[in-house]
Amino acid sequence: MGGAQGTPDGKPGASGGRRPGGQNPGRGNSRQKPAERRKPSHREGRKRYVAFVLTGRCPSRAELGDLINRSCAGKCLFKLTYYEGANAVVKCFHRERDAVVAALNALASIDPSVPARTLATSGTIRKAKEAFPKA
Repeated sequence: MGGAQGTPDGKPGASGGRRPGGQNPGRGNSRQKPAERRKPSHREGRKRYVAFVLTGRCPSRAELGDLINRSCAGKCLFKLTYYEGANAVVKCFHRERDAVVAALNALASIDPSVPARTLATSGTIRKAKEAFPKA
């Protein structure tokens, strides 16, 4: 064949070169239709951080997570990312933020000794922590 890749007539084929249809595997496929490209919001859900303060007693981290879960009746996904003293931050998806805020504000209906007050919602944990009152 003398250095030609692919079929004996020199055209790229099954033995090497490009794939049929001109589509290369991997990233940056320029022949892909715009509707088929995945948007960043589909790959990674946007997160929100909700800062809140406990105005009553301060339960343990596990107990607080359980109280929030019971308050939202298991309908929203969240993670207690920061808990120190009476200050806490919950991470959730941006579409579930309203449900998480409602669950945090309704903590007193589950356990009257643990009322909470939401302070701020942010896209970064650093900005959420800045909402805490200065001691």
